[in-house]
Amino acid sequence: MGKITAMALNLTSIKKELKTASQTKKGRFERFENVTNTFTLVHTDQLKGKHIQLVDDVVTTGSTLEACANTLRKIEGVKLSLLTISATY
Repeated sequence: MGKITAMALNLTSIKKELKTASQTKKGRFERFENVTNTFTLVHTDQLKGKHIQLVDDVVTTGSTLEACANTLRKIEGVKLSLLTISATY
């Protein structure tokens, strides 16, 4: 259970399968390319029709969140929300 959101916490249904280079010195398009198709799904049956909240501490370009969201959208009936602590521009 998440301490702040009081929501169930799932750390096992999406995995980053490919090791990628640091995003730090990459531009917007390079960041997007760096994380595209790096995530895979595990145990998707328990997520069908669920509302999933993705959490990221700092959003810079949103590339990682977008890559995760695109992967999770493959699950039937899933609804996504995003929560972030900080954003840069």
